[in-house]
Amino acid sequence: MPLSKIEKVLSDSLNALEERGSLKSRETVVTGVIPAKGNKGPRYLVEGYGDKEFLRMNSNSYLGITLKKEMIEAEEEAMESGALGASLSGAGPTIIAIVERKSANPYDVAKAMKNGFNSEGIECEGYVSRSTVGAHMIESYT
Repeated sequence: MPLSKIEKVLSDSLNALEERGSLKSRETVVTGVIPAKGNKGPRYLVEGYGDKEFLRMNSNSYLGITLKKEMIEAEEEAMESGALGASLSGAGPTIIAIVERKSANPYDVAKAMKNGFNSEGIECEGYVSRSTVGAHMIESYT
């Protein structure tokens, strides 16, 4: 399909969502984290607001897992090794990386993430799985 047709289809779809009132609003981009100090918890810097500090009220990270240095480093390792995206989860803790096999080797991403944890003295296991309906493990990388 030519790019002009794709753009038209996408534009029409977005317009329809906006008319129904279900178009997702613009994302807030966090550009920095100011660690907790004294009696203040962590603060965040947001794109377009300079040095103004913000609280993150919807992070679902009441344990602060997503602020731990080793979690951030493992997420960065995943992105640097070719993951399309990586997400921290406080339940575990868990890091999930999405990889397109055409652009990166998922085993390299799993190894990079594992190395990120290991460099902080944390043992972990990595799993590579294909997306599917339902969940099942394809194979383990340890």
